[in-house]
Amino acid sequence: MRLGLAMIISFGMTASVNARELTAPEKNVIVSALTKNFRDPPSAEFVWTPWADSVTGDGAVMYCGAVNARGAGGNYEGYVPYLAAVLVRSGKIADAVLIGTNFPSPARAGSPMRQCIGKLGG
Repeated sequence: MRLGLAMIISFGMTASVNARELTAPEKNVIVSALTKNFRDPPSAEFVWTPWADSVTGDGAVMYCGAVNARGAGGNYEGYVPYLAAVLVRSGKIADAVLIGTNFPSPARAGSPMRQCIGKLGG
């Protein structure tokens, strides 16, 4: 299901005047989905970007932020931008899939990582 979600997503990272902070339950959905394969999931520290309420029914939204977690040596590795596909059902965040981190060519105009880094203030 997650792979299918990632494959059928329409790519829409647009700014919206209805941007807002994610709620704690919404963050928990994203955290649990994105940290499943982390070596130390509880160590993950996230930087959250505003959520654009662009889907009121069912759909998928590209969302980015940054995450820092402990690596194999037990030390924090440093914040890394990530891009995730977030599944929305009936206007509520239902699941997420990590698309990737540190995409190549972040300086390329229109690049997902460039847009994400811009949201993160980098």
